[in-house]
Amino acid sequence: MATLWPSGAETADKALNARLDNNRRFLDALPNPVPTGKKPRAWFEANSEALGNDPQAYGGYQGLFMRDARDLAKQDEFCTVIAPASARA
Repeated sequence: MATLWPSGAETADKALNARLDNNRRFLDALPNPVPTGKKPRAWFEANSEALGNDPQAYGGYQGLFMRDARDLAKQDEFCTVIAPASARA
């Protein structure tokens, strides 16, 4: 049976980290979609319909959220990390 993932937890973790590092470099090269003085998650939730018409900004937000979730993964449970900001307030 063929597998799409590297075998072994250590190898898989290294491969994932390499991909995430590449994603960070990509995100850092994009314009920041977050307006000055705004919190990314709250702004996204309040403006998600309009952002749906701006693929670059929408993708930028999704990348930021993915990066934040990965950074928080060791200290938060996944469901807490992805809960809407309004549910956590």
